[in-house]
Amino acid sequence: MTALASARRRLGGAAPTVAALLGVACYSGVLVWLMSTAPYDIWGGAVFGPLLVVGSLPLLRRAAENEPEGFFWILLAALCLKLLSSIARLVVAEGLYDGIADAADYIEEGARLADAYRQGIFTADVGKAVTGTGGVRVITGVLFAFTGRTTLGGFMVFSWWAFWGLVACYKAFRIALPDGHHQRYARLLLFLPSMLYWPSSVGKDAWMLMGLGVAALGAARLLSHRPGAYPLLGAGLAATTFIRPHISALICVGLATAYVFRRGRPSSSLGPLSKPLGMVVVGVLMVVVIGQAQSYFDVEDEEGTGATTVLDETARRTEGGGSEFEPVNARSVADVPAAILAVMFRPFPWEAHNPQALIASAEGVVMLGLLVTSWRRLSELPRHVRRNPYVALVTVYSLLFCIAFSSFGNFGILTRQRIQLFPFALVLLCLRAGISPAGRLATDESHGSRAVLARSDR
Repeated sequence: MTALASARRRLGGAAPTVAALLGVACYSGVLVWLMSTAPYDIWGGAVFGPLLVVGSLPLLRRAAENEPEGFFWILLAALCLKLLSSIARLVVAEGLYDGIADAADYIEEGARLADAYRQGIFTADVGKAVTGTGGVRVITGVLFAFTGRTTLGGFMVFSWWAFWGLVACYKAFRIALPDGHHQRYARLLLFLPSMLYWPSSVGKDAWMLMGLGVAALGAARLLSHRPGAYPLLGAGLAATTFIRPHISALICVGLATAYVFRRGRPSSSLGPLSKPLGMVVVGVLMVVVIGQAQSYFDVEDEEGTGATTVLDETARRTEGGGSEFEPVNARSVADVPAAILAVMFRPFPWEAHNPQALIASAEGVVMLGLLVTSWRRLSELPRHVRRNPYVALVTVYSLLFCIAFSSFGNFGILTRQRIQLFPFALVLLCLRAGISPAGRLATDESHGSRAVLARSDR
């Protein structure tokens, strides 16, 4: 009986290894079958998927350090779902829309540019302005220059970039708000259907999420007096400005507002000059980014109405394509509540007329429920803004985003574009409620959170 129990224990301990070997064998069989029946355009993705997961394991373990037990598995599950979402995105594009999607253009042009780049011709015509659509073509061309043309592989790599942008947003939240609801924020950020599905193809959305995440992490470090802030902030804004400079402009306005609430560090070698110098740097970033946004829309601000003109031009470029509706078009303070409801939660269930819109409306209902149940922390938002400059940043960015995109009159485009809003707006739904009149958080775990964060930042 003892020998039998010992054998069972040995078999039980070997079960994970046996399961892993069986999984590898099955996957290898599927890969061989794909290589014999499908072009590299497809089976290349079957190669890149596992490579991206295995290559990410050390980074995932690093990201899970000083986090609650099991957080590594949450990140790994989110990464796997993100890569699987890229397959779903490709299937929908090919099956439902007959391959008529922006990704098809990026892949065709990227493959053409990749041929030129491999021959050392780096001045090849991208066919569009480099900022915007041309930028995605260039990025895809550089990728394909190394990997060869593979549609599914490209989808997976872009999806992988977006995933790490979301992880960077989470790390920014941890740094800036050590007392926040971190697990709630991580689960919402990583597993919302919109965040899994939309930024999972070759296109602007995945690259933008990566850039926004890096910029958010840089801003969090800057506003919390952490080292390495400016390189991260600069890299993130450079990435977003390369594709959508008007989004970078919103980030810069939010950052400039947040910097007003940033407290100086008495021990700084620059002393009282540190904050003014930082504001100069932020101001220069704003000038550069807004200038790029105006160039992107080919707008001349001769009458001092450049911001409004840019937003109007953004809305004009999103008209058509089906799923149109009457937009809010917020242009006054009284329109802001309606703009927030429209941008964050529409289409409503009664406005959904196809399966895609129905899924988006279900997510909107969930988000609306979260907003209602978060009334207490939202009621304390003014105090949070005064106490924490990062909250000021995400609040200003979210408001400006809702105002800017309220003039969009297409549910499909609006649903896809607001993935650039959720990483910031969700912060407001994950604040710690219960600020006392003295301004201290009424929770005993705040000190423990700060200690854990301090250890993780060493």
